[in-house]
Amino acid sequence: MGSIAMNQNGDMGLGYSVVNGTDVYPGIRYTGRLPTTRRGAMTLGEGTIINGTGVQMTVNSRWGDYTSMNVDPTDDCPFWYVNEYYQVSGIIGVNTVPWQTRIGSFRLPGCVMVQTTDN
Repeated sequence: MGSIAMNQNGDMGLGYSVVNGTDVYPGIRYTGRLPTTRRGAMTLGEGTIINGTGVQMTVNSRWGDYTSMNVDPTDDCPFWYVNEYYQVSGIIGVNTVPWQTRIGSFRLPGCVMVQTTDN
C-alpha cells in the first residue's frame, strides 16, 4: 500500500500505510532517498503525515488501496502524497469503513526551486 516518485534532482519519495495490530493504528508515513544513496536503501528516516487513531473492525473492509505520490509540477521538487487512514474505529453494522483521506507534502534536503524561462 505504497507509492513512489522521483523529482528533478533524482530524489525519491516513498509514501505508505502503517499498522501493527497493537499500538500503531492505520496511519500514513513517508521516507526518501537522495540520488547519492546506495541502491535499495531509503536512508532519510521516516516521517509521519498523520497517525491513525482508530481500528478496522471487520475482516473484509480495506483501506489504503489507492495511494499516489506525485512531484509538484510548479517546481519539480516537493512531493505530494495521498492515502487513507483510520480516524475512528468502525462500529459493526453501523459504520464499518470510517477511514479518512489525507494529502501531505514534504521536501527532501537540498531540493531547491529551479527557475525556468521561456525563449
